[in-house]
Amino acid sequence: MIGTLVHNCLAYYYAAKLPTVPDWLSKKTMEETLKECTTDQKLIDNAIAVYEAYKIYYTGEPWEPYSVETEYAAKVGEIDPDGLHPELDDEIVTCRSDLVVTVNDEAWIVDYKCTGGEWGKDRLSPWKGDGEYRLSWQAMLNLMILRARLPMPVNGFIIQRVKRKAPFDFDRRTLSFPVPAYESAKRTVREFVRRDVELQRAMERGDKLTANFDNCITRWGNCDYMDICGAESEALQQMIMERQFVQIGGFAK
Repeated sequence: MIGTLVHNCLAYYYAAKLPTVPDWLSKKTMEETLKECTTDQKLIDNAIAVYEAYKIYYTGEPWEPYSVETEYAAKVGEIDPDGLHPELDDEIVTCRSDLVVTVNDEAWIVDYKCTGGEWGKDRLSPWKGDGEYRLSWQAMLNLMILRARLPMPVNGFIIQRVKRKAPFDFDRRTLSFPVPAYESAKRTVREFVRRDVELQRAMERGDKLTANFDNCITRWGNCDYMDICGAESEALQQMIMERQFVQIGGFAK
């Protein structure tokens, strides 16, 4: 929860610096948005304290915000122009970036990560370049989509780490990916889309699908089809398919 609150605070901070501020900035104050997330005032106060410390820490930074909490889209063919299955070239893939900034006419994608810091110490835990971000799919997908979409070079992807407990601490780490891995990721996009299209078509036909229980619940949320796989009977599975997925078209009467 504190991570979501800090994200919201920083979204307001950078959105206010945009040449044209987004509509949501004028509709609700930052405090109103935080209170929609939780009624725990201690958590809200904690997030605001992190936010105030962040502003002081990065006073005078060279970043010029380009977009805040914006969804970007690109066609498969733009990302992977020479891949197999050319019928998928016009399929769309999307991403949402916490922040995109420009420095010297080059864009950088920024993603916030809140952490408790190293146990018993006042600083962030040591950065491990070969840790969880070594081959970050989120980062590579953002890079591929924004490089296809933005009118300026997209130089890289930055992890903005935020220590959420006092004493506060911050740092920024740039991810870099081996060229073979990044190029392979373009084909991975096409393969993911191919599987998704096949799944949609199977749903439209009313096929009985093979469950993939390894992906029912992930850090990004539940699978769209989790209720079907978790139904108590085949009859209930069919009812859920007809009620929840009728918009696909396969069950329309």
